[in-house]
Amino acid sequence: MTDAVARLGRSWHNSRSNYIFIQSQLAPLARHFQFIVTVLVCHTYRAIAPQILSKHSGKMNPRIRHIPNIDDLPRRRLFNQEEMLAELDRVSSPEEYNSGQLQSTGNGRTMLDISQSRPAIRVSYSQASTSSTSDAPLNTLGFPQATSTPTSSDSESESQESASSILSERSAHSSSSLNTSAGSISVGSSAPSAVTLRMLYMQNKKLEAQLKKQNEELQDIKRNMRCAAANSGSKRVAVPRECSQAVREVYGKLYKDGTGGFNLSLTKTCQENELVVSTIVREVRSLHGREKWTCDQVRKAAKTYFSSLRDRKRRVDGGTYERHAKAAKKRSRKFRKLQRRQSAMRNSDLSEDMKRQLNEVMTIDFMSSEESMSEDEEEGASRNKTRRLLKLPWERSKLTSLKHKLDSQFAKTAPPVVSRLLPEFVISNVPSSRPPPASAPSWAVRPLN
Repeated sequence: MTDAVARLGRSWHNSRSNYIFIQSQLAPLARHFQFIVTVLVCHTYRAIAPQILSKHSGKMNPRIRHIPNIDDLPRRRLFNQEEMLAELDRVSSPEEYNSGQLQSTGNGRTMLDISQSRPAIRVSYSQASTSSTSDAPLNTLGFPQATSTPTSSDSESESQESASSILSERSAHSSSSLNTSAGSISVGSSAPSAVTLRMLYMQNKKLEAQLKKQNEELQDIKRNMRCAAANSGSKRVAVPRECSQAVREVYGKLYKDGTGGFNLSLTKTCQENELVVSTIVREVRSLHGREKWTCDQVRKAAKTYFSSLRDRKRRVDGGTYERHAKAAKKRSRKFRKLQRRQSAMRNSDLSEDMKRQLNEVMTIDFMSSEESMSEDEEEGASRNKTRRLLKLPWERSKLTSLKHKLDSQFAKTAPPVVSRLLPEFVISNVPSSRPPPASAPSWAVRPLN
């Protein structure tokens, strides 16, 4: 057993030694092979790159497709893509080309005069088709080489006239051969002129500026919406009337001796008043149960009661409390009367046309005013009340009869507890001095003499 293990160990050691030897011999060969493949790929790319670029030049940027090579210009001044685009950007409108910068040589080629920045240099743009330019010598980028000619003052007028005609022909032809959808330009049978390229370039710049402006406006709208949502704080809470009444009763029981309670000289959000609100919320929910009203409803009712007490104190100090209380009672009575009549109209058997007519007058402006028979009458009293009714002198008899019908309908359909609390009315000898509403229908209002 020991001999077998020893033989196995020696064979494994020999195999590992052979593997290391083979790896050390093949590693230099692999590096040499990788170098040879790299050299072949580079030479192949350098040989076929001009043909590939010439064949697929239409898929390149259309603004630089026909920018020629300028290797043969005087002083051997080379222009790259950025310099040529800057040269195009220097011209702001096609009129500058017609003014003498864009001229024709008379052999189908248009000359762009850039002598303002480089004297005595003109770069020619070929007007021939793509198939005809493929036979011309190519530069290192695969574009047709340009021809440079010195400036001559003999043919200035002739060049300007021919340039104008060439520009008009190119504009008509390029409008049908260029497609600018999705930000791309598909070149047809003839190459676009420098003027067309410049116009498209300016249009793209204008659209880009408009999109940027719209994006900024959208960002501002989103920012304002987030700020509004953050500043809104809590949602609107609807407080039932019974909840407000319960808060008033609990506050009166807790602070009936006048000690404690709200500090009306401070704000409702101060610590002292917040403690009073928390005490009211706890007492109301323990007395009426936690399921009847939410904590937010009771808290809002308590803060509303604080505002009422503070306004009452301010009016008492100013001597306007009695007048304000009387006006508030009148508004409250008219509003409750309007609610009763609207409920009766919804539950009545009147026709749809009659309901549409009544909807025109179911506003607080058409409700007659009421006055209390006794000055010490309380709104929350459980006994039956008698009110003095001030008739509207401009009200037609049809509207009066409809109101009586709705009042009778509500008294019949209301629960017994509610119907027992309805007030009794006595017609006053003094009519109301309130004028009719401006938008009153003719069937409800009689003309005043």
